[in-house]
Amino acid sequence: MVEQGTVLAAPRAGACRSRAGSAGEAGACERTGADKDAALKPKPRRKTQRPRLYKVILVNDDFTPRDFVVAVLKAVFRVSEDQGRRIMMTAHRRGVCVVAVYTRDVAEPKATEGTEAGKAAGYPLMFTTEPEE
Repeated sequence: MVEQGTVLAAPRAGACRSRAGSAGEAGACERTGADKDAALKPKPRRKTQRPRLYKVILVNDDFTPRDFVVAVLKAVFRVSEDQGRRIMMTAHRRGVCVVAVYTRDVAEPKATEGTEAGKAAGYPLMFTTEPEE
């Protein structure tokens, strides 16, 4: 006998098999074919896609001093003095240079921060971002 207000737990998966042989309850725990198939099939996993990457590009100009460009690269992009000089010289020779590749939420603020540092000093230093192929 069950007291009033008592919550009964649902039978466990193995509990039906043990009672299936008893008289009067033979069909009580049988599952339909669709239920068996659904219980056995693993749920499909959703593949998470990697976030799209963006290049931060240094655009050359004829007015910003080279030492200032290297200082901004060191401060904003955390590159060494040597690496900053290489990036600056590549932009000087080719017109543009990829500084780094980040996700969009990192690339945009870094490009803005570098460009704002140039504006604050009165130089036309410019960093842009574009999606990586």
